Amino acid sequence: MDAYPDAPEIYDSSPRARQGVYRYSGLIFVIVVIDTNREQLEYLEGTAMLRAAALLREEFPGLPQRFRARNRLLEKELDDDTGIYRYAQVFRESDILKIVNRH
Repeated sequence: MDAYPDAPEIYDSSPRARQGVYRYSGLIFVIVVIDTNREQLEYLEGTAMLRAAALLREEFPGLPQRFRARNRLLEKELDDDTGIYRYAQVFRESDILKIVNRH
C-alpha cells in the first residue's frame, strides 16, 4: 500500500516532531526547524530547502550532491510569536533508494 497520498494526514496527526529525518510506512519525512531569533536569514525557505537536502544526505550517504525526487511540501510556516520557522517535506522511501542505488 502506498501511504504517500496520506502523508499530509499522517504529518498533521503526529506531534510537532523535532528537526530530523523520520521513516514511517514507506515514507521519509524531513523536518527543518529554524529559530529566526538566533539566525538572521534573508532566505528562510531556500535555507530550509538546503538543510532538508543535507539532512536527507546524512541519512542516505549515497545520495548525490544534486538529486531530484518527487516530494510534497507539508509545512512552511513562520510562527510570529516564537520566531520558529518549520519546513517539512515527504518523499517515498523507494524513490530515494532508487537514486542511491543508481549512484
